[in-house]
Amino acid sequence: MDVAALSISMSNAQLRNDTSIALMSKAMQVFSQQSTDLVDLMTDQGPAAPHPVAGNRIDTQA
Repeated sequence: MDVAALSISMSNAQLRNDTSIALMSKAMQVFSQQSTDLVDLMTDQGPAAPHPVAGNRIDTQA
């Protein structure tokens, strides 16, 4: 193998490696943001649920 072909081969390998690292870094950022959002959603109390018994019956006798 001549020097030029070896140089191209090493350059392509480095490019694949750099691309893989960049893609993995982006995936980690997305997963981190999603997990933060999920924790925020789970800890958010939100509006109180209506009482399970109150309002189910109407008193029609006076």
